[in-house]
Amino acid sequence: MIMKNKILPVLLSLTLLATGCRDQNLSESHESITESSMPTEKLEISGINHIGIREYTTLTCSFNGKILSPQWTTSNKKIATISSKGMVKGLSIGDVTINANYNGLNASFALSVTESWALASVVSRLSKTSYSITVTGDGGLYDSMSSPTFSLDVYSNGIYYHSKNNVDFIENRGIGIYDKKMFGYTVKDSGEIDQAVIFRDQSGSLDSSFYGLSVLPSTYYQVDLREDNTYDMTSVSAGQYLQALYFLMATQFMSEDQSDFVTELKSTIASLTMEVKNEYSFVATLGFGKKTEDETDITTTVTLTFNTLPDVTCPLVDSYLKTNKPSYPEIYPEITKAYELAKNHNYTRDLGTYTDKDKNLKINIGNGLFTNDYVFIEFNPEYIEETKGSYTDNPLVSRGYIDIKGKKDYEDGSYAFSIVDGKVQLGTRVLNNLGKAYQHWYDFYENLTMILDMLKPDFYTFDRIKTENSIGGSEFGSYSSIGASITSELFSDYLQMIDGMTSAGMLLSIDLSETNPSSSIINIGGLFSYNGNLAYQYDSYPYTNFNNTSSSLMDGFLSSLTDR
Repeated sequence: MIMKNKILPVLLSLTLLATGCRDQNLSESHESITESSMPTEKLEISGINHIGIREYTTLTCSFNGKILSPQWTTSNKKIATISSKGMVKGLSIGDVTINANYNGLNASFALSVTESWALASVVSRLSKTSYSITVTGDGGLYDSMSSPTFSLDVYSNGIYYHSKNNVDFIENRGIGIYDKKMFGYTVKDSGEIDQAVIFRDQSGSLDSSFYGLSVLPSTYYQVDLREDNTYDMTSVSAGQYLQALYFLMATQFMSEDQSDFVTELKSTIASLTMEVKNEYSFVATLGFGKKTEDETDITTTVTLTFNTLPDVTCPLVDSYLKTNKPSYPEIYPEITKAYELAKNHNYTRDLGTYTDKDKNLKINIGNGLFTNDYVFIEFNPEYIEETKGSYTDNPLVSRGYIDIKGKKDYEDGSYAFSIVDGKVQLGTRVLNNLGKAYQHWYDFYENLTMILDMLKPDFYTFDRIKTENSIGGSEFGSYSSIGASITSELFSDYLQMIDGMTSAGMLLSIDLSETNPSSSIINIGGLFSYNGNLAYQYDSYPYTNFNNTSSSLMDGFLSSLTDR
């Protein structure tokens, strides 16, 4: 009897403990807890052990599998609060202990408040800081690639991508920023930068020079937070961006021998899962295999691990730039020779052909004669006569600008002129916005030398290209900002014709004559961007007759003027 009286209060207490619940009507249950179960059972708290700031999670208290409604408390209300229903709200970063009390029984639960673990938040956080992407394959479909591994470290001032213990991948190399210009480099076995050369193409940004988190659109991130931090993206259309990320990276970083295989591998994607490891890391796993009618047999996997990096800038690039400067790429000799031909402001520009199909008529319009002393738009008299009906108010005449210096009765400067009855008729001096006279026509009038002088600092940016409407010889394209600006001016009519067309750079078409340099031909053109596609357009009037251009009419007029 004495033993029974001692046990009875304990049994009553445990019976009450087993009946607690949370909105599930378990309070109506009156199951008893037997004496034999007592030693192994205890009050337990379960739930996710981390939470983001301004995020919520719900903890569960149970005893012997039964859900209870205990009294909840938190060790630090400044870090996290908890409601009577067990809902926790994260307030600030730190560690906190959540306590549950039920009829004298207690349990505690360690919980950390961190930055959000939601997939959207983690990806967004990494994309705004320095991070690494490590790609690892487990073999299988890779055949000879027993363990393909390469890494990409992304910083604000550079990128470093490298392979690990695998000869099937290209050598370690990267991209850095120097004087607001991107340069590429390789890395020696000693771990030092070698062969650092500024890129010819400076049109893109650091983000657009590789495939990383920047390729993922904002819609990709709209995935709800899961307690197990794991997301099945296989059937999610947005998951295709991550697949594209891998294949674009693999194609770029693998050797040529492996790039074809990567393309074939695309058709065997069987699964895509993502797992958030912490607030600064997540893992994406691509499964590849042969799809059958009943199931998909995964034969290989590729894992992409994303981690934050401790450094804001690339240590490798920083160390190199302390004592070194990357070199500029060599300027193609054709461009240098073209510049030498044009530097004297002496060349001819064919103005093309006038065509009247109704009259079955073709007439040469004339030439633009460029010399160091004048620019002369010399129209063919036949062309003037044929088109005079179109210019009744302002008859078309040959015209241009001529530089006069040290001559009696004339102030120094560049004068407009026109040809009337075969004679030079001077107009007024050309003045700039400040009211000062231009001393040379080529200081204000569009010409080849002016264009090449403006482009000269960016000559290194020109690379060989191939279009379908060049003059022959060699073609070069540049995406420099200077070239794009010149294109905007020279091809403004072309740009206005197509809505959404923008200038992207410049073209040079150079046909050099080794036997007769004077007869070489140089033509300029524009590079354009339209809806993400590249377009091009050459000027209709190329330059030739270098250092061999003159007009007897204009030369005679200048010689007729009396020196002061």
